[in-house]
Amino acid sequence: MADEFIFISYARDDGEDFATDLRLKLEDEFGEGAIWQDRIKMRGSLNWWHTITDALDNVRFMVLVATPAAMASKVVRKEWRYARQQGVWVYPIKVADKPIDWNAIPKWMSDGHFYDLDKEWTTFLNDLQKTDKPPHVPFFAVPDMPEHFVQRPDEFDALLSQLLDKERDNPVAITTSLTGAGGFGKTTLAAALCHHDDVQTAFDDGVLWVTLGENPNVVGELTKLYRALTDEKPDFVDAQEGASKLAEKLAERDVLMVVDDVWNAAHLRPFLKGGDNCARLITTRFMNIAIGANAVNNAVDEMSSEQSVAMLLAGVDAPEDKTPFVALAERLGEWALMLEIANAMLKQRTALGNSLEKAREWVEKALDKRGVSGIKRDDEDARKRSAADVLGASFDLLDDPERERLYQLAVFRDDSDIPLTSIMTCWSLDDFDSEELIQKFALYSFIRFDAEKQIIRIHDVVREVLEGKLTENLPLEDAHRQLIEKYRLDSENWQNWDDYTWQNIGYHLNAAGMLDDLKALLLNIDFLQGKLEQINPNALIDDCDYFKDDGMRLVQSALRLSNHIITLHLNQLGSQIYSHLVVYKENHIVKNLLMNIEKSIIYPYMCLMHQTAQPAGGTLIRRLEGHSEDINCVAIQDNIAVSASGSALPIDSVFTSDENSIVVWNWKTGERLRTLKGHSDDVMGIAIKDDFIISASRDTNLIVWSWKTGEKIHILQGTFI
Repeated sequence: MADEFIFISYARDDGEDFATDLRLKLEDEFGEGAIWQDRIKMRGSLNWWHTITDALDNVRFMVLVATPAAMASKVVRKEWRYARQQGVWVYPIKVADKPIDWNAIPKWMSDGHFYDLDKEWTTFLNDLQKTDKPPHVPFFAVPDMPEHFVQRPDEFDALLSQLLDKERDNPVAITTSLTGAGGFGKTTLAAALCHHDDVQTAFDDGVLWVTLGENPNVVGELTKLYRALTDEKPDFVDAQEGASKLAEKLAERDVLMVVDDVWNAAHLRPFLKGGDNCARLITTRFMNIAIGANAVNNAVDEMSSEQSVAMLLAGVDAPEDKTPFVALAERLGEWALMLEIANAMLKQRTALGNSLEKAREWVEKALDKRGVSGIKRDDEDARKRSAADVLGASFDLLDDPERERLYQLAVFRDDSDIPLTSIMTCWSLDDFDSEELIQKFALYSFIRFDAEKQIIRIHDVVREVLEGKLTENLPLEDAHRQLIEKYRLDSENWQNWDDYTWQNIGYHLNAAGMLDDLKALLLNIDFLQGKLEQINPNALIDDCDYFKDDGMRLVQSALRLSNHIITLHLNQLGSQIYSHLVVYKENHIVKNLLMNIEKSIIYPYMCLMHQTAQPAGGTLIRRLEGHSEDINCVAIQDNIAVSASGSALPIDSVFTSDENSIVVWNWKTGERLRTLKGHSDDVMGIAIKDDFIISASRDTNLIVWSWKTGEKIHILQGTFI
């Protein structure tokens, strides 16, 4: 048996003797080096928690001596929480004469099995030899806390009281939100909440984090969350399927899901589906999104003067007289992002030998030089201009090559996790030099760097400034061309591409004005197969959106019609495309793709003598499935389709509102946006105008709806004739 595969967790106050006796008995069974107990393994250890996490990273079982003191111990709770996050089996043990308070332990534990070793010793030993792993409790994609986090107790305590009960022991299934302008600290507050011990204890089935931004890959983000919950990599046909499958996995789980940086209500909806015990925290700069999600709103505005000064002076020896720093914080609009940038400048100047006062004077002069007399709080455009000036002052701390490489980061797609591998390609540097420079940029607060995952993220306020700096000397199209040249588009290099490159190569080729190169890739079955296996079918369909010609539209149609097959059977891509396109083989674009597919086929092979698959480009674009009754009427506006259903039974029957619904779709993507329920009988007619729908029903009522929020604006009662 491998060394240290069992970790014993206990409270010294009332469980140490039992734990020691248990260790000795287990050593007799499995060997002296197989058991980890802190009194034995931690003598002389200074970083005790790091020692414990190292041990839990390398064991398969945590045996919990469940005494009253252990159940009340914050350290023991941290141990079992970390163990579950790492996929370690947790086995609670009853201790005679030390009764368990069942109301004081988490639901996952009370629902599980407690071993009585006097009666179950053999069973216990057998269970310690199982080889399968438990499902880990995810703490997924939550950003690390800034090195010098400044508490904002009013906003934080309000959030905590909404998400936890009065005793802070149990979660509350609620949707809540943080709203405010960009850079005001919404994301940091949400991250602080996720890292709070009480939150992690209450949401004992996990904490999930997803960042959307202005142009998210919704299917990709749903896939990440599903994988975090299940350790499975699904292939969702679309966002509707992803939302439904994720909702199934959220059922009966006490999970906190943070949906960060939401710009569009339609992007948010798939993450709100299902999970009756699941709580959601939304961060957005748009109040109407929070209202549309029926979320309890918490406004995040400028920091208080005291908080602003604390952020400005974080990590430096604060002076007794803070008056000059109060004035500097006010000059920066008490704006969290700008205070963080200024703090980095102060630390850099003091590291160069300046006193804190001299460093402050240098920052003030840098702001004077760029005309930043004060950041206007009620003028978004003026705030952005001021942000550019403050960042410009901090860029002066870099040398010319460093500034050039910093500006080059603006070429990457916004609202994306940018892997270090792509940055290495862009900069033509090795991993060590790239990471060293990235760490420097992170210290200056220009970017966020996750060293564990090797990814960076750029705040959209900062990214906008970087793009402006980049394009002062280089057209953006040329910057994309340079990146494409470094990626190289031949098949020998595809295998070296990371997920970011596979996902976004079409975006960069379009931005570089190189659509002919993108077309050549999309007519290469090896490329299509590689991207399908690396990402998903929807990424290929999205790449075809850049083209308007008939041939590429046929290719896109074939991919759409094949979506449900190739999602499940990756090896069917070529045959599926061929079957939907063969009737168009006279089209030169289609002909090129079909010839390429034929070259990839291993002979001999069987083929159909007659057309059997639905031809691409035909009248069938996609199927919208969701009604349980006959569809009575349809209305359409732009990308939005609205359909109404009702029963086919006699009109004098009585029906619940569930059987008489209105469904709002995005017919181009197939996404089911919203279901409107409120009529008590068949819906027989629909009219749509802008954001509003009017529905007419056999229940004699007209209802005016906002289809974006699902809100009933008016109910007009009448008499059926």
